[in-house]
Amino acid sequence: MIFAQLSDLHILPRGQLAYGVVDTATMLAEAIEHLAGLPFAVDFVLATGDLVDHGSAEEYEHLRALLGALRVPCFLAIGNHDGREALRSAFASDGALVLYPDVSAVPPSGTLSETSSVPVSVAAGAGTAPSRAPVSIRAAGLEDSGYLQYMVEAQGLRILVLDTVVPGEGGGALCVDRLRWLEAQLAQDEMPTVIAMHHPPFATGIAHMDAISLKGADDFEQLVARFPQVRRIVCGHLHRPIQADVAGTTALTAPSVAHQIVLHLGHQCAAPGVFPRGSDCFVMEPPGYLLHWWDGRRLTTHQCVIGSYPGPFPFRTD
Repeated sequence: MIFAQLSDLHILPRGQLAYGVVDTATMLAEAIEHLAGLPFAVDFVLATGDLVDHGSAEEYEHLRALLGALRVPCFLAIGNHDGREALRSAFASDGALVLYPDVSAVPPSGTLSETSSVPVSVAAGAGTAPSRAPVSIRAAGLEDSGYLQYMVEAQGLRILVLDTVVPGEGGGALCVDRLRWLEAQLAQDEMPTVIAMHHPPFATGIAHMDAISLKGADDFEQLVARFPQVRRIVCGHLHRPIQADVAGTTALTAPSVAHQIVLHLGHQCAAPGVFPRGSDCFVMEPPGYLLHWWDGRRLTTHQCVIGSYPGPFPFRTD
């Protein structure tokens, strides 16, 4: 099973650019096109927050239209740029935040999920993906009010989606209630588990981003350390691919499918909110996403760069 992790989409109302510079809608469309061109099937997409830029209903309507080009389910996590109730209103369905593909838009050869009756394993370009058995996806747990937390199960792997948002703040938090929910899910059984959330539970060395990091990270780490079935902690927020050891497992952040944060390490803030000149900026480095391959025993993560590049070229010419 393979699932793609997209992050930090920052979609705005139609025709608007992020910071007056970044055409996030076009860049998301290009990310989806890149996924569609892969020579293998992707079973679903997980988007780890900052789905839109200001949390408005208009932005979520635009996001739905753009994600409609996907031919696999797309599960969503909330980020600090998102609006909790607007996001719930736009995407809450069947116990999750999810957009299922339009069945009528999928070629007849697409396989069907056993539980949702939606096409899966058809994200690759038409005719390029090898046929394989359908993937059964089950989602549950999202409540009608409160935090946006739920679980997804597929092929013996469980994904627990957490809500780290503090309304009105750039940083996030995992309070007692949210951690209690996580503990209850992990205590159910020993199924291999991925935890997905927007804010990473580790410092990155990028001072202005660490200033808006995750409160409750120590409590989170102590909790997760009790459950060795946690195979990965996947996050967004940083607009860069970063990995760290957390609670005996690997925690990581995905690159943005749009703009990236400038890599500026090793500097402390001169004062609260005062950062080294040029560090508190973004850059139009190549966008990307992550692919997570679950073989039933081990989870392996690959970074993908979006764009068109020369090649492929053979290593041998004989």
